[in-house]
Amino acid sequence: MSTKRDLVEAHAFSRRRLVTAFVSGAPGGREVEPVRQSRVVIGGLALGVLLVAGAALAAILGGGRSPSDWLDPGVVISKEEGSRYVVLTEGGDLHPVLNPVSAKLLIGDSEPKVVRQELINDQPLAAQIGIYGAPDGVPDPDFLRSTNWTACTTPEAASQLHIGDHPTATPTPGEAMVAVVRTGRSRETLYLVAPSAEAENGYFRYELGARSVAGPLLGDLGLVGAEFAVSTRWINLFPEAPALTRASFGLPSGSPRITYDVGAGARRLKVGDLARNPSSGQVYLLGPDEPLLLTEFSERVYGAVSDVGEPADVEGLSGATPDDLADWPATLPTPLQADEACALLESDAGEPARVLLASDPSEDESAEALDPGMENVSVEPSYGAYVNVGQFGDATGGSPVLIDMNATRYRLGGEAGLAAKMFGYADYDPPTVPDAWTEGFDCGPELSQEAARRAPDPRGMARCDG
Repeated sequence: MSTKRDLVEAHAFSRRRLVTAFVSGAPGGREVEPVRQSRVVIGGLALGVLLVAGAALAAILGGGRSPSDWLDPGVVISKEEGSRYVVLTEGGDLHPVLNPVSAKLLIGDSEPKVVRQELINDQPLAAQIGIYGAPDGVPDPDFLRSTNWTACTTPEAASQLHIGDHPTATPTPGEAMVAVVRTGRSRETLYLVAPSAEAENGYFRYELGARSVAGPLLGDLGLVGAEFAVSTRWINLFPEAPALTRASFGLPSGSPRITYDVGAGARRLKVGDLARNPSSGQVYLLGPDEPLLLTEFSERVYGAVSDVGEPADVEGLSGATPDDLADWPATLPTPLQADEACALLESDAGEPARVLLASDPSEDESAEALDPGMENVSVEPSYGAYVNVGQFGDATGGSPVLIDMNATRYRLGGEAGLAAKMFGYADYDPPTVPDAWTEGFDCGPELSQEAARRAPDPRGMARCDG
């Protein structure tokens, strides 16, 4: 055991070491630098900022709104479960709502309030409301595309109708195609798809009849070989004009003599004969009441469907183009040379829609990947359309319809313009499009504020045409 003397000597030795260390400084001549106070201050400030930010984030994520706030009219979302509720009136009930679009129809574009589920559990719930089958969302107004829709077909009757941001299918002015529609196991009807004499009217479909009747006419028009097998739905995307038959010229049966004076040299001419003004070179069909001016196209058609000889020369002959044939082509079109034929819809608010013939579609627009005879519709993600659905030639009016990115159409019902307003479309002026262009889309339920206020009902699913 250490003696008292040993302890005293050890204490003295330890004291001498400490004194030597303080007097001699750090080894190698470097002094220990004191800690800068600024570092401590800056670190403290940074930690304080983080604590404040964390507290704010915790308040946002973890806190709920007081009953006096979140029970005001609006949309409520459960923080934990994501369930949706709506309060329709001041002091009103808390209704579970079936889907976001039903809530939008009832409340509009208000910011939803995220609330803790425990607060919701403390409130009595009213009956669930909403539209069965309504979509989860509607296109933003900036993503509505109500014009430049394309519908492309292969020669084997596969077709794709597409709504997207920027169509690439290019119009083919002056070109025409022959569409063959199978109407039975061994029956088919041929149509010519060609431009109207009035360019602003676009393209039309002209029935040619059975192949036995259409063959000689197509030969005279120089359109042999420009054939596409197409579906009935695709050919109906073009407005109908008078068929390329003798009946479209409005002539009576038989060949009565004309009862009007057309000038010298016309004594023996009959209704249905052709006559030419040698001064102008224009050819006329002698109608029952007056001479009818023929275009290059209508003259070629009449010559093919009637047993008539060369036109007789009659000086001073004049007349007007038949109104019924105003949408026939004026000149002979050239055959379409393309792997796919596309119908291109152009529509503007306040103007009748027109349809053009186009080619060279993009991959999204193309039907080449489809099996023969298959029909498909598609909408580019996030996009859609808001249109009035009417008939060919309508400039205004029609039933308001919304098409979403899932290629489903919904009729907007209820008070005129209210559903569109609740969706944020109040400043959007929808064009009128022909119903043939919307029939291929799946049919969803009617979207209206009245329907959104009711209990969900599966019987309201298919209401596009009701």
